[in-house]
Amino acid sequence: AYPEADKPIKIQGAALRDSVAGSDFSYEDMNGERGYASRYTPKLAGTESLGGVACTVLELAAKKPGQAYPFIRIWVADQDGAVRKMEEYSQNKRLLKTQEVLAVKNLGGKTVPVDMVMTDALKGKSKTAFKLESVEWDRPLDVKLFSLEELTW
Repeated sequence: AYPEADKPIKIQGAALRDSVAGSDFSYEDMNGERGYASRYTPKLAGTESLGGVACTVLELAAKKPGQAYPFIRIWVADQDGAVRKMEEYSQNKRLLKTQEVLAVKNLGGKTVPVDMVMTDALKGKSKTAFKLESVEWDRPLDVKLFSLEELTW
């Protein structure tokens, strides 16, 4: 028996750069809880239209070394504040990934990306599509959903 196998393992450090279920999204890409304000210094880089949507372009520079993406460009829609595109770069500003939001919807008073594509420039422009079909806000969840048994493939 391996009792340590029943203990949750926190994903941190370099493991955050690993692929989620073989996709082009990394755990770092999915970790929105950490936010950008505390980790990056923003700079206004101009305006641009994406698919007919007026956007403000921001450039973010990592405040400290060790971020998965030391430099990021973000296109934020002026009309609703939703991110429409994000480019993530290495320290020497080599493009690593591009995340494009193809569609957003207002769901329960929140603007939510419902169709997006992540392109990994390091994997020969490999792409992963993400489509959100439904959302339920403030729904009580059974604590069993967060058990080790439910996390097993």
